[in-house]
Amino acid sequence: MTTKILSSVTVAGTLYVFLLSLLRPGDALFLITSSDTGLNLALVVLALFAMYVSYVEKFKSSGLYMTTLVFAVLFLVIGFIGLTYSSIENYFTALVEPVDFIVAMILGVVFSLSALSAEHKPIDLQPVHNYLSLIRYGLSSTKQSAASTFQRLTTPPRTTSSRSV
Repeated sequence: MTTKILSSVTVAGTLYVFLLSLLRPGDALFLITSSDTGLNLALVVLALFAMYVSYVEKFKSSGLYMTTLVFAVLFLVIGFIGLTYSSIENYFTALVEPVDFIVAMILGVVFSLSALSAEHKPIDLQPVHNYLSLIRYGLSSTKQSAASTFQRLTTPPRTTSSRSV
């Protein structure tokens, strides 16, 4: 329930900032958040996806579950790094402001809570295992053929003695 409330509030906040960036881009709010409409639209879309994921009771595909996990880690790392290194010269100051990093961290929290709380199918790693075993078999057969070729090239040819009768 907390994830649903947090994601809904995040959608409402990012939508408000997006609409305000369209109507009044010179507002005082944009001293701490970005007034770029593209970035704000991307945050709204990501917040809507986070809200969708937070309302999912069970992941129907492992792909959606893995995407949620990747987004969780990605946004937590981006938010943490952006907030931690805000005192250093930031090359994105014209585009990304501190509140945008906070929104990224909130999205990371929503994605991670959704991934942890919803049921999901067990991830089938058999195709990955098959692919890795093919690579391993191919490499081992290549090593064997290379070793036999090296041995054949480095050993002197056998001399056959011919007996005359």
